[in-house]
Amino acid sequence: HGTIVEVVDPSAGKVVGQITQLHGVHGIAVAPEFGKGFITNGQSNSVTIFDLKTLAKVGEPQTGQNPDSVCFEPHTARIFTFNGRSNDSTAIDPKTNEVIKTLPLNGKPEECAADGTGRIFANLEDSSEIIEIDAAQPAVLRRAPLAPCEGPSGLAIDRKNKKLFSTCSNRVMAITDIPTLKVIGSGPI
Repeated sequence: HGTIVEVVDPSAGKVVGQITQLHGVHGIAVAPEFGKGFITNGQSNSVTIFDLKTLAKVGEPQTGQNPDSVCFEPHTARIFTFNGRSNDSTAIDPKTNEVIKTLPLNGKPEECAADGTGRIFANLEDSSEIIEIDAAQPAVLRRAPLAPCEGPSGLAIDRKNKKLFSTCSNRVMAITDIPTLKVIGSGPI
């Protein structure tokens, strides 16, 4: 919800807690090894950091403008927000809750996906591209068109087979091969 995140126990099928007083919730990521969760606040240009056990807030660093999706990259143990209005990404250290760097993306980011080896991928909605980020630097390594996809938003990853699946506003799903960063197929959705 815009100002509340509800925590659900899937085994019991019920709400077991809430995180309140948020500011335009967009995305949530968890970093289990740090015992923390991260909620993007689109209205306050920040990330609410909370304790996974107690649900208590433990920090709220500033990000770029209108943070949307957020991903935990496990290899480097970093959190990345993707900020739609400022066209950038903010890297956060989940150990210290401090901002590491905000890097320009030269396009409006939507969803993100981490491959588990130190790379994060994100759709750029306004240019219909996919980008690859080196989480360690952090820096954009590659970018590629997603044609016939227009206006990509959703993104899923198949880590084993090294494929990305971008859902697009023109009712197409583009399938991208990660090693070549080329679209290898598409289908109607």
